[in-house]
Amino acid sequence: MDRIKLYPYQENAVQNAVDMLIERGNSLIVAGTGAGKTIMMAAAIGRYFNGFYAEHKRRPHVLVLVHRTEIHGQNHTKFSRVCPEIATSEVTAARKSLHGYIHFGMVQTVVNLLDDFARSNSYFDMIVIDEAHHAKASTYEAIIEWNKAGKPNACLLGVTATPNRGDKLPLVHLFDNYNQITTKFLIDSHYLVRPRFVDLSPVFEVDGKPEKGRLSKNCKMDFSGEELMQSLCKDYLASKEPGKSIIFAPHHGFCEAIYNALKALGRNPAYLSLGLDDQARKSELERFEKSDCGELINVDICTEGYDYPELRNVVEFDTNGTQGQWIQKVGRVLRTAQGKTTCTVIDFGGNVDLYPDGVETDVDLDGVIKKPKGEGLKELDFFRVKKDKVTAEYELSEQQQHTPYSPPEGFETVLDKDFGIVFVACGESHDCIIAPVTGTDKYMLWNGDKKAMEHTMNGGFEDCVRHGLAWMGEPKRPPERPISRLQIQLLAPDYATTAMNWYGANCCICWKSWKGVIVC
Repeated sequence: MDRIKLYPYQENAVQNAVDMLIERGNSLIVAGTGAGKTIMMAAAIGRYFNGFYAEHKRRPHVLVLVHRTEIHGQNHTKFSRVCPEIATSEVTAARKSLHGYIHFGMVQTVVNLLDDFARSNSYFDMIVIDEAHHAKASTYEAIIEWNKAGKPNACLLGVTATPNRGDKLPLVHLFDNYNQITTKFLIDSHYLVRPRFVDLSPVFEVDGKPEKGRLSKNCKMDFSGEELMQSLCKDYLASKEPGKSIIFAPHHGFCEAIYNALKALGRNPAYLSLGLDDQARKSELERFEKSDCGELINVDICTEGYDYPELRNVVEFDTNGTQGQWIQKVGRVLRTAQGKTTCTVIDFGGNVDLYPDGVETDVDLDGVIKKPKGEGLKELDFFRVKKDKVTAEYELSEQQQHTPYSPPEGFETVLDKDFGIVFVACGESHDCIIAPVTGTDKYMLWNGDKKAMEHTMNGGFEDCVRHGLAWMGEPKRPPERPISRLQIQLLAPDYATTAMNWYGANCCICWKSWKGVIVC
């Protein structure tokens, strides 16, 4: 099996992480879902391993911690592809071994083996935490502190898409530096597919006020609730794009209602029901991926670590309490696959309004140190008659599309190693290029007629777009044609072409053709 070659942005992140491990003893890689965190993690471990051996003349022992079986299997498999020459072992409930040098462990198992490891003086030169926002959990902290006591100079490496915890607890005492790769960069560079957000959240009347989404609170499994579920499932089928969908629900009662509604509509959904063991869960996932099954229904099981690039739709019936949850779920559908240039996020939970910036987040490792909660006094009315909870009055929403990752109408994004993200419009007789001015927040506008390209102005982005559209004329929706083999030959390997369509590839070719004029 061929080794995996890193993309340029992955190479930069890996080298930065290794440099920080040497200089500061810790590093955190923050990267949007689909960026290849597992690959970057494996490459960073490999470079650390080789550097440690060169300096200390012995091979280091590295512990890689995860909290879910699916993530554990992916990490082990991909590491063997990136660093096949380094021996590995597993520390799980089924297999406990420290043979080899890179040890892939389930945190729930490892925390119960610390005394055994201590008796054999089996401490680790580096601990690696996948989904590092979980590192504040008591099990992770116990392992980190135990290892620090036995090996004070041990390093700590983390990777995550969502460093800001919902409970605001800080990570800065574990990681004092990070390198971030944003989802917007990955989409604009065509390493990920550009999503279309469709907001179909019903609006409920609660205490005389409108409340959008929050189905777990406002929709009960009574007659009205079942009727609403049927309507929402019909809306989903009308709005989805061709291909498979993953559906997230707030609880298993909702899962069953969605499952029954889809079955009644002639669908054949898979369902990760409550109480499935690892083997049964794996079997249901395989049924979803390899059969005519169109939907996978679950409650947060597939939020992290589930990679199925062929997914075309994410459907959210829950209202996420944190942006991190929303980021993880949307990220399931952004990965590229053969013939996939679009994907759709259908929201019934009001999340589009809650998180209008899509799946971007500013990193805040400091968090908030919370004070212990005291006992609050409650005034209870023992004579109040409790009412049975029923589905609130509601109105179904008209389809609203929200596209935080779409460039201006008619433009396409191009990643250039010298300029960064460039915006290009390519028409039948006119071209327009908007490129950032290095070292400033300004942009430069270039307009052309297929024969020559002239510098028109420098200014803010919106001004450049407005003048560029005036030159191009009324913007037309680019044709949804697949990229051609000739276009791939002209662009690869300098450009990521997997998520490009025909128009996006034309814009990249336009940029390649005129870049020499702009540089001069």
